[in-house]
Amino acid sequence: MDTIRSLMKQHMSLSAMRALANSKVSYTTAKKYIKINGFVAQDLKKYVASRKKPLATILSISHAQINSKNKMTRTYRIANPSYLTLVKDGYGISKNYVPNDLVTVNVATASADTPNKMRKAAATALEKMAKAAKKKGLELVINSAYRSYTQQEELYNEYHAMYDTETADSLVAKPGYSEHQLGLGVDMTSQSVVDGKYSTFGETKEYQWMKKNAYKYGFILRYPSSKTSITGTSNEPWHYRYVGKKAAKECYINNWTLEEYILHHGFDTKIIYAE
Repeated sequence: MDTIRSLMKQHMSLSAMRALANSKVSYTTAKKYIKINGFVAQDLKKYVASRKKPLATILSISHAQINSKNKMTRTYRIANPSYLTLVKDGYGISKNYVPNDLVTVNVATASADTPNKMRKAAATALEKMAKAAKKKGLELVINSAYRSYTQQEELYNEYHAMYDTETADSLVAKPGYSEHQLGLGVDMTSQSVVDGKYSTFGETKEYQWMKKNAYKYGFILRYPSSKTSITGTSNEPWHYRYVGKKAAKECYINNWTLEEYILHHGFDTKIIYAE
């Protein structure tokens, strides 16, 4: 009975509890895996057989697809997104998810109707970064920040009307799988691009400055050109993601993507296997 109560506290589904029972692995052995975010009951026997440390075995067996070099075979849902939540193919958030601390970012926008809201911590950090850039004679501009599920769906459909499926999927995230819905992803540009001096953000001094300094404010360049095989997303020099100063600094020092950070540290929130 104590074991059942413990599993219920983990919000484990009936099918997962059934899989645990059918595995014939003792609860004492299973317990060290169950407590790790990303645990999948159906994989328990594989975990035990691997003889690796619990976190390493769960990530390598149940979540090898974090690295997009590996084929995506499963779909997971993030119950309560955090600053370090991984959102990409296979790892989605609810269509109803809306951050409860969205605020307007006090940074210039590319146009009057540019989405310019982010979660409060990310907004504050971006404002500080824009002020620091301005002291260097650089003018950062927001091209797009928070987008709801519906807004992402509209954008997704727009791209699919213009391009073939493969091209469109490489350029825009599926609804429910976009960092913009988290309120933590932001597409940046510069006043020099808005004014027509440069055609893309990647050509600008602002981009070069952000690459070197964004981590100081808790942001990482989310989709660098050298890591497209890992992220599964084509090079986006304009897309930055707020993860907090500590994680951003570690990613910068080690030249890690968010995928690589998680493969070293694991998930910090509950990941639900969509059986």
